[in-house]
Amino acid sequence: MIDIPRHIKRLRIVNVERLALVMAGIFECDDIEAARNGNHSGWYEADIYQKTIIQAIKLNEIKPLRVFMWNSELPYD
Repeated sequence: MIDIPRHIKRLRIVNVERLALVMAGIFECDDIEAARNGNHSGWYEADIYQKTIIQAIKLNEIKPLRVFMWNSELPYD
């Protein structure tokens, strides 16, 4: 089972990538790509956490209230 940090559990809206970064101990990056490009030592760990969280959702180990898929190539304004 995944141990989600207590301060993140209190949030009502959180994205998987941000959660993975926090679980890897990276707080100063907005995404895993930025962590990798910035040579943060935990970027690979964050990438694995992200994959683990997605798998847990798919296997119903984590049951989000709603799931939103985001395509970063689409405009959001």
